[in-house]
Amino acid sequence: MSAAFTDCENLETAVFTNCITINILSFSGCKKLKSIELQNVQSIGQYAFSACSSLETIKLPSCEVLSKAVFNDCSKLASIFIPKIREINSEDTFYGCSSLKELNLTTLKIVNGNSLDTFYKCNSLQKLYFGEKLPEKFGKFADFSNFQIILPSENSWKNYLSQCEVQFNGRYVWYGYKSPLFKASKRAGFFIIVVGIPLIFVSILLAYVIYAKIKERRMKESENFPKLL
Repeated sequence: MSAAFTDCENLETAVFTNCITINILSFSGCKKLKSIELQNVQSIGQYAFSACSSLETIKLPSCEVLSKAVFNDCSKLASIFIPKIREINSEDTFYGCSSLKELNLTTLKIVNGNSLDTFYKCNSLQKLYFGEKLPEKFGKFADFSNFQIILPSENSWKNYLSQCEVQFNGRYVWYGYKSPLFKASKRAGFFIIVVGIPLIFVSILLAYVIYAKIKERRMKESENFPKLL
């Protein structure tokens, strides 16, 4: 049933053990709700917890699918436990979760390619954990440049190269995040340009200085030569 607990102003905590699906707007506007545990829930409908402004922790150990704006404007939400999350199928999922500092998405496989603002206004979010294999494309406006992306190992980045862009210096960049990997050929070229060319100029300058010194010495010798006679 949709909107089952919408705007229940005095609801502070909720635990469900047999529920499999949370429908649209189920807990939306429950402004005193601080914690919720849904043991067997596998999918959550749109705006299910939107505007739960006091919600601090949520445990979804079986959840695989998150829909549009599920946690929209949950400004105090600091902990989201979703160890089996497989799909984020719409936009604004974590919009306005300004207290969230890190998020584990290591099991994520599918992301709606048109998703916008998935992490918009997550002002405290610093770390995003992803798995060994990359999820399908994020929306074209995805931007991870302000986050620390953590993979199981540095070698895992090789599985992400198909979605990366290559910077001028050869570094692979995934949606704005600078990975630790470089494209060998471009890095070599970049090294030649950045390091090699200045070295050439230094060598030329040094040769000129030496030449000038030798020339100056020879001129002095030639000036003194008649006096010796």
